[in-house]
Amino acid sequence: MTTSGKRISTEGSNLAQAIALAAKTLDVPTHCVMFDIDKDHFLSSSGSRTGVDTVKINAWARDANETKGGEAAVEWMQGLIENMGFTAKLSMEVTGDKAALIRVDSPEGSRLVGRRGSTLFAIQDLLVETMQKEFSEWCFKIDIVRKEQEDRQGRDRPRREDRRDNRDRRRGGSRRRSEDDVADLERLAAKLANQVLDTGEPIEIRQSLNSFERRVVHVTIADIEGVTTESFVDGEEKRIRIRSGSKTEG
Repeated sequence: MTTSGKRISTEGSNLAQAIALAAKTLDVPTHCVMFDIDKDHFLSSSGSRTGVDTVKINAWARDANETKGGEAAVEWMQGLIENMGFTAKLSMEVTGDKAALIRVDSPEGSRLVGRRGSTLFAIQDLLVETMQKEFSEWCFKIDIVRKEQEDRQGRDRPRREDRRDNRDRRRGGSRRRSEDDVADLERLAAKLANQVLDTGEPIEIRQSLNSFERRVVHVTIADIEGVTTESFVDGEEKRIRIRSGSKTEG
């Protein structure tokens, strides 16, 4: 992987094409491309803003260490999906310092999500558990693209289950989970709390949790002496941070 400070300029009909061209020139995957948009490209010779049909960027390659965790997660996900007998196209985006979004585009997307998200929830936990040994500081989120085969029958309306999930999210995400799902979340919360106790470093739970799931985490950790939880807003989502302390917050 190219990790030098080499900088190049590429131009495409859109941003995605410009990034793809930069990746090809730098000989790195697209998720390893860092870039700035060339704002001068949108200015005329007199310095006034003008319309153009292309996007121009100044690009360079990320350091290899900045993507290792995400790449390891993609490799693990690919193997898991193949063992499940499914096919999928995976991509990865580094969304922050040691944080990665794994996108899964699969015809079996709904089966990977599972009823009320149960399968995706389990996969997310397995991913975090597997990555703990080598990439414990990394945070991962999985985004599965559903491509329903039933669409070919003209069913463009959401399924009843999806409509119910959407309604639950609008009501604060208070959808019900099985006892096994709750137990898994309690175990994950306790494990992360113990890690905070061992290292003294705070941990953010990056996976998406609805209000019920966040309450499970808060209640579980409230019974563990020496750690506390606090809620914070990340973009449009509410997340949980586990840190040293003695009183549960949020």
